[in-house]
Amino acid sequence: MLFSFLFGRSTSPARPAAAARRPAPSRLRVEALEDRAAPASLGLESSLLPFGLTASPTTLDAIDNNGEAMKVLRGLNDDPHDPHTVPWVLLAEGSISATPAGLVASWSGTSNLIGRYTASATLNIAADGQGISGSGKDQAANGDEIYFTYTGRFASPIGTVASNPFRGTAVVTGGTGRFAGASGTVDLLGTLQADNTVQFAHFGRLNR
Repeated sequence: MLFSFLFGRSTSPARPAAAARRPAPSRLRVEALEDRAAPASLGLESSLLPFGLTASPTTLDAIDNNGEAMKVLRGLNDDPHDPHTVPWVLLAEGSISATPAGLVASWSGTSNLIGRYTASATLNIAADGQGISGSGKDQAANGDEIYFTYTGRFASPIGTVASNPFRGTAVVTGGTGRFAGASGTVDLLGTLQADNTVQFAHFGRLNR
């Protein structure tokens, strides 16, 4: 929040010069932001997430990506031209593990469209250690699924820093149940930690 200090002045009648005058105490005033965007240095807060979604401070810090999440969230306020297109926000916490078939990312979380869900995706790492790609699915509690492919890039080669931010794009390629025939594109923002845990979010729109 933005704070400013105002120092009051005494309005009482003048007193004899010999009388000691105590300065009025400073008053703290809170200035409303009036719908202005919070500076990136303040970080992302749960109160800024749409649709009543909440996340832990650790996850919020991980998905903030130097204020980029705020820019994407503001973009969701624009009315889509297609009435069948709906905003889609998803929060995730998970980990990366090695399997005989290769690296797999598994995660779970909450979303405004599918509620509590589980998900997994293949993870392919480029030769430079920063580029990533793969495919996977989100599964709602009732079994409905959303399929996607994704590409992204880490700020540093994987394994060289303790906390490695990344960003990317996922493309929805279909689904089952109420998401059959779904399409759309979402932005991915997150961080990979040294223990191979990952926290991320995606913000975008789903066509159904």
